[in-house]
Amino acid sequence: MIKGSVYKSMLRAMALGGTIALLFCIPAFAAKSLGYVDSGPGVGLYEDVSNENTASDASTAGTGAQGTDMTSDAAASQGAEGSNAIDPSLLPDIEISYAAFVHGGSWSLDTPDHTVVKAPTGGYLTAFRAYLKGVPEGMDLGVSYAVNLSGSWWLPESSNGGENGGPGGDAPLEGVRFWLTGADAANYDICYRVLQNGTWTDWVRNGETAGTVSAAIWIEGFAASVVKKGAEPPQMEERAVDPSRPMIALTFDDGPSASVTGRILNSLEQNGGRATFFVVGSRVSSNAPTILRAWQLGCEIGNHTYGHKYISKIGADGIRNELGSTNQLIASVTGVSPVLMRPPGGFYDSASLSVVGELGMSAIMWSIDTRDWQHRNAQKTIDTVLSQVKDGDIILMHDLYNASADAAEYLIPELTRRGFQLVTVSELAAYRGGLQPGHIYSRFR
Repeated sequence: MIKGSVYKSMLRAMALGGTIALLFCIPAFAAKSLGYVDSGPGVGLYEDVSNENTASDASTAGTGAQGTDMTSDAAASQGAEGSNAIDPSLLPDIEISYAAFVHGGSWSLDTPDHTVVKAPTGGYLTAFRAYLKGVPEGMDLGVSYAVNLSGSWWLPESSNGGENGGPGGDAPLEGVRFWLTGADAANYDICYRVLQNGTWTDWVRNGETAGTVSAAIWIEGFAASVVKKGAEPPQMEERAVDPSRPMIALTFDDGPSASVTGRILNSLEQNGGRATFFVVGSRVSSNAPTILRAWQLGCEIGNHTYGHKYISKIGADGIRNELGSTNQLIASVTGVSPVLMRPPGGFYDSASLSVVGELGMSAIMWSIDTRDWQHRNAQKTIDTVLSQVKDGDIILMHDLYNASADAAEYLIPELTRRGFQLVTVSELAAYRGGLQPGHIYSRFR
């Protein structure tokens, strides 16, 4: 394994196409002293402590305190070794991982490169943290970032996993800037964009401002990607719901299950659909990656109590414990606390609904019951849905059984082919009359 600054020397020598250059480069780089830098979760970078062209020196002059874009300053920082730029084909792929604090919720789990982290409809983000992944030992590369927090203007920069913004506060983010640091930053670009007023901004890069600041417009979502110098960021496709077309909500209870839920998510992703998963709290921690993937695909995560208990039989304190603990677990994965719950077994009464309402949640039933949990026959599930489905339906299935995944893999493309938009319950409600806490809904016509 090639270690230390020898890594950079060899790549540059190969880029020049000569082994003689390699022989001359190694002694010069090997003579430098190296120190270990803790660069955030899971990342260890070696920093050339003798190099005075550090990223912090270059970026400090251009951070947001002055309210200016960092394009020229970041370029100065990244151009320190620009004359030694490496052939992009020889460079390793680097990724950025990031998390956002969702107002009223908590930190999301770390989100992979060019994947959306987003608040629920009407919500916003209040803080960021980020770090790089895939940085080889010996490469001098990090990431810094600054945010424009409403009422506070630009905050001082943070780097390599540090928090920036107002986690836990009410002030929304209005703008963000990201830039790469270190000698190897000359070979990469960091690209990023934000969601404001329901619309994604264009990609910006290397210290430019993403977002409109000082206009009371909040950041609702964020995505970023590290690419090789001059490359374009990955394509992002945002789905739009057409309220004039039929729409239905597929819902799945009692999971998640990594294998069954994963198959359903694969089909939804392939067909541009979304669904709502009412998860059991006791299954959240062991299936966190599956829940996060569902959330990142735009699906909705609802609450099915912690232990699948009938809310009509456990009293007010029992309901609060069952729903509250599950909400906290879900928020620890997605950053967002659910506003929808489904009563296990379909059992509820006026007293239990009153407690659900106190928690700011709505109860969701169904208009088509596939009874897939009982017969576990994919064809029966398919026939039940296709013989009954109409605009505004909420369809009940369960993501614990392979037969249910078999049925879903047929139904998702077939329902799409028949002209139905597959939406979340909240999306369906938004176009069909809305939701109120403490009320129960089984369809939206």
